[in-house]
Amino acid sequence: MKSCLPIFFTLSLAASLSYADEPQNKAHARETYHNMLGVFLGGHYIDQGAHFTYGLEYHRMLTLPFGFSIIAENTPINKEHNNETELFALATYNFLGHFTMGVGPGIKYEKGEPDRMIGRLTLGHIFHIKPDMEITPNVDFDVNEADSNKIVFGVTFGKQF
Repeated sequence: MKSCLPIFFTLSLAASLSYADEPQNKAHARETYHNMLGVFLGGHYIDQGAHFTYGLEYHRMLTLPFGFSIIAENTPINKEHNNETELFALATYNFLGHFTMGVGPGIKYEKGEPDRMIGRLTLGHIFHIKPDMEITPNVDFDVNEADSNKIVFGVTFGKQF
């Protein structure tokens, strides 16, 4: 799985560079429509193992460049072979036309374990598909109060409205 992370980063960087010659005064990808509802598909990497993860995300642009996201993610089989659900509320900052980053608290629910507070730092690149769709590859770093930290990676397919 470690070999997948460099490939993911390389593809994201290559796609980002394809937009490098665009004018810097172009509007941000989320400036026209202030809401986005998306489906996340990806995985997380923790303690030498990768696990499939999926989720839902709602993003609201408050005033450019600030917004917030509410995220619900599920990992059907985690490192302990349990179902794991995480909920987050993130403050977001949107910059350079297509980038978004966020930080905020969350809570982790896992079968047979006490509920745990977690924190998330996220970075994504928005590929805007006209008129109102987006594809956002993202990488997240989750800090858990009792467990190992983990890296979440994947793609959000979203509809702006």
